[in-house]
Amino acid sequence: MIFAFCLFRLFPVIITGMDFLSNTGRVRHVHFAGIGGVGMSGLAWIMRELGCTVTGCDIATGGHSPDHLNGVDLLVRTSAIPEPEPEIAEAIKRGIPVMRRGELLAHITRRIDTIAVCGTHGKTTTATFIASILRRLAPEKTAWCIGGTSAELPTVAGGVVGENSTLVAEADESDGTLALYTPHITVLTNIDPDHLEHFSGIEELEATFAAALSATRHAVIYNADHQRVRQILWSVGKNKITSFGFSETADYRISDFSHDEHGCVFILTSNGESKQLRLPFPGQHNALNAAAAIAAVCESGFGFDEVCVSLQKIETLPARRFEKIGNPRGFTVISDYAHHPVEIKALINAAKTLPDTKRIVAVFEPHRYTRTKALGAEFATAFDGVDVLVLCPVYAASEAPIAGGMIEDLYAKIKNCEIAKLRKHGVFENCEIPIREIILARSLDDAEKYVRVILREGDVVLCVGAGNVDRIAPTISNFKISKFHNSAIRVGSYGVPAFVPNGISVVKTTEELREIVMRGDAHVIGAGTNTLIAPTGFHGRLIKLEGREFDFMDGSGDPSHIVGAATPGAKLLEFCRANGLSGLEFMTGIPGLVGGWLAMNAGTKHGCFCDAVVSVRAMTRDGEIREISKSELNASYRACPGLRGMIALSVELRLKKSTPEAVTEKMGVARAARFDFSGMRTAGSVFKNPPGGKTAGQILDEAGCKGLRVGGAYVCERHANIIAADEGATASDVLALIGIMKMRARESSGAELETEVEILA
Repeated sequence: MIFAFCLFRLFPVIITGMDFLSNTGRVRHVHFAGIGGVGMSGLAWIMRELGCTVTGCDIATGGHSPDHLNGVDLLVRTSAIPEPEPEIAEAIKRGIPVMRRGELLAHITRRIDTIAVCGTHGKTTTATFIASILRRLAPEKTAWCIGGTSAELPTVAGGVVGENSTLVAEADESDGTLALYTPHITVLTNIDPDHLEHFSGIEELEATFAAALSATRHAVIYNADHQRVRQILWSVGKNKITSFGFSETADYRISDFSHDEHGCVFILTSNGESKQLRLPFPGQHNALNAAAAIAAVCESGFGFDEVCVSLQKIETLPARRFEKIGNPRGFTVISDYAHHPVEIKALINAAKTLPDTKRIVAVFEPHRYTRTKALGAEFATAFDGVDVLVLCPVYAASEAPIAGGMIEDLYAKIKNCEIAKLRKHGVFENCEIPIREIILARSLDDAEKYVRVILREGDVVLCVGAGNVDRIAPTISNFKISKFHNSAIRVGSYGVPAFVPNGISVVKTTEELREIVMRGDAHVIGAGTNTLIAPTGFHGRLIKLEGREFDFMDGSGDPSHIVGAATPGAKLLEFCRANGLSGLEFMTGIPGLVGGWLAMNAGTKHGCFCDAVVSVRAMTRDGEIREISKSELNASYRACPGLRGMIALSVELRLKKSTPEAVTEKMGVARAARFDFSGMRTAGSVFKNPPGGKTAGQILDEAGCKGLRVGGAYVCERHANIIAADEGATASDVLALIGIMKMRARESSGAELETEVEILA
């Protein structure tokens, strides 16, 4: 799909001095590939205001196509789009100049006096403060292009664009194009390691900032509290520099900082003049942002007093910056864009200042695999002060998954950090007692369900991250505080505590089962030997079948035998041994109930359970009882798809007549060939064997998985496809280890392993 902005001016704009373009001249039609991004849409607005025809496309609304290039003089692409993309490649082939977003903004800073706000953190808030102040003091010549919206600036770009305008721009360093800027004023908030997927290291990142400072035409505003920033200023050697911060030497010095129930209060002093400022939001970082904004506007020619008065009229931060969502009763929900460890620490410190806070619950969605891997150690300590931490899958932002950058890797780092703290303080010697609750969620939806149940009076729920985590904040704000108190229900052979708010319903008759099933969202747990309840819990109804209707064996139809789905497998095998019935000896040593054996078509390389099945009696989700033939089951390796969506009640088996002695001998051989699980809390094989010559165990062994540990869960030294759990292990430990093993196998051999363990969520 292609979008077009209608023209408000009909004259073309002449863009000159583009030394990085293959041809220069008159640019009338600009096409934006990836126009849906906030940075791209803001630039598109500016180019339209300068008189250009502007079109655009985005992958989320129809994608890119060479057909969009007809009549285009300049193509601007987001850095998220690779150059081999057909639309980009075709533009290059046709000789149409192609620019990155940052390159175009850099050129605009040459034409329009620009206050460029750069730094690792605080760019959006500081730029919003500056533009909001200028809109009040000089609305006729103020424009902005900022990567966020607010009550003050409801669009990402706006104002008046002209020769005498001042453009307030958020200057992004992520792709290095910041080095091309020539602003009138540059504000540098801070520098911390980030975007290491682009930069070779912190030195290259610092050089990018230094280049922008060197090219600044009028003045540099910098953070006097930040060592890296000060060092860069010394190396750049600009004559006109102005500092802000808590430092005694800052030109705009913050002092007497404190919090109250309304936000924060501090004194700002400049050139001997002091003003008390009150912001309706917390955090020392916001005081720094405010001081930077005041310094920048004063440097533009306005008086200190009028600038301070204008700043105090700002009532809200930009969206997703400590944004309170809804009006929940008894708790608070805050959405925040923080995605760097430094930002997260600032967010948590701000949350602690909220009145009547009893507990902080954080739902975190990391942004980019590369950032998660590069800053994993910093993330591990960033959440100090959080009582419950729910970790969600990484928001990819167009990146491919990488080992070390997955959410499971981050969980392992945080868990190991917690264990180290406890050991340091001598609290324990084994991995048994975490300082706080750390939950590994398989999705944002699962995280949302978990928070719904654990909410308490006085909770502050932080929805943290630069991806999609903000979408669950409004739903959480509509929750009511639950009366549920989690008890340690242990389900499954890992023996880890399971979070099951509705408990387990023991069902002894078909009619009882029908009543529960027809209410919806029910699942038979059986013995749970091949099951892991997800760390965020199972929020439906778990059913356990018991009693004579489900636990029985009827041999009257010899050679066919009817066996109840709740019959223990060991009980069935003993019946076969005692009666000399052959055909299931290979199942010896496999735990579980008959229904579980059927559902996963359990077995070994010598056979599968469904080989002996004649038919199954099952209940559908609408309570109907059906007879399913063997052919309808469509059974295959570790799968019985024909039973999906139904609950097995009984199984008809066809067994061969033999002798007890012969059956006993075969069972002994099968038992000797099996891995000895005695004394281990394990669900057996974690992954199914993939197609091809190597087993999952061999692939995982070659990937170096033996001996891996996360918290209380570990990979067996004798078998790389077996996870076992210590007494203090959690479901999150097990799930994280599964994810790490899977990623290691992919990177080591390209194998996409599929879990054999059923994970219920």
